Amino acid sequence: MKKIKILLLAGIFACFAVSLSASPAGQYMHSQIQELKGCKNMGLSDSYGMIMMEGGNGFSAYGIPKELSESLSTLNAENKAIYDVCLTESGYWYIVGDTLRGRGAPKFIYDKVAELCAAGEHVLCVNFNDNGIGIVVTEKSISCNDNDILNALVDGGKKYGKLMSVCLRNKGLLAVYEEGFRKVGIVPDDLVSFLMDTDLDVAYAKFTDGGSWFVGTENQTCSYVFK
Repeated sequence: MKKIKILLLAGIFACFAVSLSASPAGQYMHSQIQELKGCKNMGLSDSYGMIMMEGGNGFSAYGIPKELSESLSTLNAENKAIYDVCLTESGYWYIVGDTLRGRGAPKFIYDKVAELCAAGEHVLCVNFNDNGIGIVVTEKSISCNDNDILNALVDGGKKYGKLMSVCLRNKGLLAVYEEGFRKVGIVPDDLVSFLMDTDLDVAYAKFTDGGSWFVGTENQTCSYVFK
């Protein structure tokens, strides 16, 4: 598939280094990032569109499930913050922000989120895939219903420090820490190479099994490949 090569300078546009394919979703998300001069975080899917978090209650989306779009629009209208969105290849989703809500997540996710919220913990990340594996991250804990993945995430923290974000897909996992990252299974090679070479203070890294990916920082400097 033909790709359009674009370079956006961080100091001017708050965005860095892009290779963009000519898909409608990718084109739309790219135009939004250009207009807003950066992006901190996104939700990606090969089959059910893309979402970018614009800060606060703002968001832009293309091709996402209707129920997710309606939920995001409701949060926007209620002026409730939207921090992260998990979106699977089956069209299931989970929103993390001032409100926690989702559709189609494993029972483990709903039970663990309820348990942690009842204990007064602040949920930072909820991620799951279509294979029934789920991850919940708070300021104090990491929970997962797969022991191998849980051990990998905990071991990564011992080596690289605080866990910043997690992206779990059907074929692979990528965890970003303060001082490095850990991957399990299949993660796009160009994303791994970028993370190994970048000087950015990466806070979020998202990818799809089809090879699209996004990397963002807290100050909305970003790099991405949309296919």
